[in-house]
Amino acid sequence: FPVAPSTCSAFSNVINVSINSTVAAGIGINASPSANVCAGTAVTYTANPINPGNTPVYQWKKNGVNVGTNSINYTNPSPANGDTIICIMTSNANCVSGSPVTSNQIIMNVIPTATAGISISASPSNIVCAGTSVTYNAITTNSGSTPAFQWKKNGVNVGSNNSTYTNPSPVNGDTIICILTSNANCVAGSPATSNQVIMSVNPMVTAGISITASPSNLVCAGTSVTYNSIATNPGSTPFYQWKKNGVNVGTNSSIFTNPNPTNGDTVICILTSNANCIVGNPAISNQVVLTVNPSVIPGVNIAASPSLFVCAGTSVTYTATGNNTGSTPVYQWKKNGVVVGTNNYIYVNTTPANNDTVVCTMTSSATCTSINPVNSNLIILTVGNITPIISGFVPDSGTVGSTVVINGSGFNGASSVIFNGIAASFSITSDTQINAVVPSGAATGIISISTGCGNVTSTDTFYVVPGTVLNLELFLEGLYRGSGTMINTAGINTDTIMVILYDSSSLASPFDSRKVVLSTTGQALAVFPEAISGHYYYIVIRHRNSIETWSKHPVLFTPVTVFSFKI
Repeated sequence: FPVAPSTCSAFSNVINVSINSTVAAGIGINASPSANVCAGTAVTYTANPINPGNTPVYQWKKNGVNVGTNSINYTNPSPANGDTIICIMTSNANCVSGSPVTSNQIIMNVIPTATAGISISASPSNIVCAGTSVTYNAITTNSGSTPAFQWKKNGVNVGSNNSTYTNPSPVNGDTIICILTSNANCVAGSPATSNQVIMSVNPMVTAGISITASPSNLVCAGTSVTYNSIATNPGSTPFYQWKKNGVNVGTNSSIFTNPNPTNGDTVICILTSNANCIVGNPAISNQVVLTVNPSVIPGVNIAASPSLFVCAGTSVTYTATGNNTGSTPVYQWKKNGVVVGTNNYIYVNTTPANNDTVVCTMTSSATCTSINPVNSNLIILTVGNITPIISGFVPDSGTVGSTVVINGSGFNGASSVIFNGIAASFSITSDTQINAVVPSGAATGIISISTGCGNVTSTDTFYVVPGTVLNLELFLEGLYRGSGTMINTAGINTDTIMVILYDSSSLASPFDSRKVVLSTTGQALAVFPEAISGHYYYIVIRHRNSIETWSKHPVLFTPVTVFSFKI
C-alpha cells in the first residue's frame, strides 16, 4: 500500500492476504427407487451438490412449483406420470460462482397398476362321459412375460408350470383350479386364483329297445296290429325306424300300426338315441313274427234219435254236430224257447210232446270266428201212438230201381220199408205218403212198413217185373242257368225228354224208348222192362229244343244203371 510521507519512520503489523480461487457451484439429483415407478409408489429424490458451502439452501420444485423443505432430500408420496422434478441450490461457499444453481430435471414415468387375473375352462366340457380325457386351458390377464402356473385338483398340486393341464381320467366331482403368479410390472392381485371347474362325469349307458304287438302277435285276418316300443336310455329326442319284412315303414314314433297284417310278417324297430354317454347305438329291438289266422265260420246241426216221429213215452236224444267249434265250445239247448239240458253236445228229452221244438245255440271257442254264437237247425217233433195203415200204392208193379208211391196214414217216424223181405230206401213225404225205391233182389210180394208205433203190411201184392232202371244226370244247354240248375218250366221240373236205347250190336233201329220228366237239378229216371242186365246199350237223349245227344260209348246196364252226360 502506498505510505504517506512522514517525518518519522514507523512500520505497522504485517497482514498476510490469502487470495482464494473461484469455485463453481453445482447440483445433480436422482430418484429412488427410480424415475420409472408404479402408481402409488413414493419416490425420494436426493441432491448431489458441488461446492454447497456449509449451509446451502435447497429449493425443490415439482412441475415448477416449490415443494419440499430446505433439505438435500425430497420425497414425493404419490408421483404422477410426467411429473418434472428439479432442485435449486444456493451455495454459501467462498468464492463460489454459478450460485444459485439448478439441477438436472427428472421426468417421472409412473406406470398404472394392473391386476393379475386368470380364468380356466374345460375341453371338451366339464360334463363328460367316463373315460374321456379333459384338457383345462388358462386365459390370463397381466401375467407378464414369464408367469408361473400352479394347477390343483381337489386341492392337490398337479400338472406342470403350463397354461394347460390334461386330466386323462377325470372322476365325477373333481375340482380344478389354477394359481397364476405374474411377473408383470406394477401388477396387483398376484398370485391370482382362477375360477373353480367342477367335473360332472357321467357313466356310460347302453341304448336298448324291445317291442310288443297289441292285441297279440297271434291275430285274425283283418285285425289291425299296433306295435309298442319300450326304450332304454333313449335320450330327449330319440329316432325310431320301424321295419316290416326288412322294409322301412311307419314314422319316427315309438308306436307303429299295421292295419292289414299278413301271416309271417316280421317287425323290428331300430332306436337311435341322443342320450349322453351312450353305447350300443343304434339299438335293434327283438323281432316280432306275426301269425295271422284266417276267419272261420262256426256251425252246428242237430239230429233227433230215434227219429222226428216217436210214439208217446219214447225218449228222444238230440245230438249236436258242430264245425269250427274250438276245443271248449258251449252248448245251450232250448225246448219250446225255454233253456233245457246242460252244456253238452247231447240233450235227452225224456218226456217229449207233440210239436216240441228243439234248437241248440253253440258258442265256439275257436279263434277268428266270423259269427259267434250260432244257432242250429230247428227240429219239430211229432209224437203220436197211431199204428200205420197202407191204403194202396202206385204203380202196382215195377222194375228194380223204380219208385213206388205208398199211400196211407201214420207214416211219420217210419223206420223201414220192406219189399217182400228186402229192405228198400225211402223218404217220408208226409204222414200219409212214402216214396220207396224197389230194392235190388226184390221179388213179387207184399210191402211192409215199420214205425215206432207199430207195423203194417199191404193187402195188395206189388209185382216186380224184369228190366232195368236208368238214373240219368244231364242239363239242357238252352235251359241251363248255372250253379247246377235249369229253368223251371213245368212245376218243379224243367221239361220232358225222350230217352232211347240202341243195342250196341244193332244200331239200325231203337231197342226201346221212354218219355220221362227232367228235374231242374238235371235228374231223370227211366225204366226199361225189356233191357237186359249185363248187356251194352247206347243212350240217346232227344228234346224238342236241343240237338240229339248220344253217349260216347255203349253203356253196360245193370239192374240199376247210373249215367251222367255231364262227364
